[in-house]
Amino acid sequence: MSVDASHPSCFVLDRRLFAMPSGASRSLSQTKSDLRDLDARSETGRTHLDVWSIVGAITGGFFLAVVAGGVWGVTSLLSLLLCFGMGATVGALLAVGTRALFIAPTTARRADPQTCEAVEIPWDVADAAPDDATGDELILWATLVVRYRLAEEARAGRTGPEVASATDHDYEAALRDYESVASLLGLSGDPR
Repeated sequence: MSVDASHPSCFVLDRRLFAMPSGASRSLSQTKSDLRDLDARSETGRTHLDVWSIVGAITGGFFLAVVAGGVWGVTSLLSLLLCFGMGATVGALLAVGTRALFIAPTTARRADPQTCEAVEIPWDVADAAPDDATGDELILWATLVVRYRLAEEARAGRTGPEVASATDHDYEAALRDYESVASLLGLSGDPR
């Protein structure tokens, strides 16, 4: 008994298994393509941010060092290096801010992670699920198992009596749901 990418409601992307609900507005292939594009854009965005900050730092540092040496008459090497460092800091911040204000809003995204209908399925849930499970069942089981794991982590890291009582209540509710899924799928008693 195991579910993998060959399931009609599932696909694998970056070694993670995703499932689509039965009433999804987009097809499985469209959603997979959108998620792949979203991952590529977020990686590209981080790269551009790095390039922008490096170029801004070099430009700002060079500009301030030239002004300090040529206009202000600074001759000490240490003073010129400090001016370069201050200019580099200002240049990097201006470059990143300029990119955030003017360039990032104009790039349209086809997929938004907040509205994506695909749900990641933990591999232990997929391995324990019956072959004839629907995508909706996989999503329900995965949601309950992940909810329990998050409640367990929150319970372990709680601080203060108010958080403890709220966390205990959430944990007990999540534990009830997890126990029913664990018994149905034959997951081990240890949810991790």
